[in-house]
Amino acid sequence: METMQEASSVNINTSELPPHTVLQMPALSPTTNQGNIAKWISYVFAFCACCRLRLVMLFVKSTLEFECLEEGFLAKILAPEGSRDVAAGQPIAITVSS
Repeated sequence: METMQEASSVNINTSELPPHTVLQMPALSPTTNQGNIAKWISYVFAFCACCRLRLVMLFVKSTLEFECLEEGFLAKILAPEGSRDVAAGQPIAITVSS
């Protein structure tokens, strides 16, 4: 049986970071307000090509696979694998272009 952990709040001073993109937990629909991080396919410092699977998320009635929309590197995972009840819009990872 898998154990799930609560997503934690992370405070980051973004002015200290290189140019980056913050990936947020998507909302599957207007009524979906949270989901779980089932599995990270990418790992930190991994290069992600466009349209390559990065992560799998679980919602109440469905599973969503999150793909890269742009090329870049996964710099930091903010919501680790197994995080539960991650609010839609909450930062889950940071990517950088180089």
